[in-house]
Amino acid sequence: MSILPGYADRVGPKLAFDKVAELVGAPSSPENDKDLKIVVQGLCASYPGFDETAKAVDEVKAKRPDIAAQVLQPAQAPS
Repeated sequence: MSILPGYADRVGPKLAFDKVAELVGAPSSPENDKDLKIVVQGLCASYPGFDETAKAVDEVKAKRPDIAAQVLQPAQAPS
């Protein structure tokens, strides 16, 4: 099942975090990796500061640093 952009908005932070945990533990595949990126990006965009978002980011950084490097932006300086 492919996840579409906006998933985190549709299901909320708790279910989106559960999906991140599921995808992080799943074998790497192009579809799983794409889905993981979509869910993490959605959580970060829609629910910054939520515990679930912080936990999801930590999970991805710990278990899938390759994905973390692609989707997590370093803190940006004010322009």
